[in-house]
Amino acid sequence: MTEPVIFRRTTELHGITSDRTMFEAFARRSAELHRQRAHDLRERGHALPGAAAALATEEDRAKARGLMDRCDTWVIGASSAEELTRVTGKRELTEQERMMIASWSSATSTGLDTGDAVHPGRGKYMIKVGTRPGIAAASELTATEAKLYHTDPTAGTDLG
Repeated sequence: MTEPVIFRRTTELHGITSDRTMFEAFARRSAELHRQRAHDLRERGHALPGAAAALATEEDRAKARGLMDRCDTWVIGASSAEELTRVTGKRELTEQERMMIASWSSATSTGLDTGDAVHPGRGKYMIKVGTRPGIAAASELTATEAKLYHTDPTAGTDLG
């Protein structure tokens, strides 16, 4: 699927009629914003666990690890105990925070919600600023988001 198709389908889901001109304006503006904010992304962004190890050279991996050192705010979703051990090598998490985050992970779940079974980590995050205690947060999809992000046709339609 190409970007113009994704753009068109997304606008359709929101009841917006789009054309090629609208997509091109969106693409131009997205590129402009990326150029304007690239420095911020490099300074404040971070990679998912394991992403640094996937980089080609040790120099690249060292740069990626350095990004984590400069990030003061973390948003951590469901993670296994092993992943949390790697993360806490760089930043401090309390035992209670580690236990809570690990409880959102499920070794027996596929990560898909089926029927009445909802993945234990769905929509749950720990927001951690510096060394302050983490704040547990939960989010739920709106009806529009549930339709927009519904990508598994075998799972039925009740995702919200």
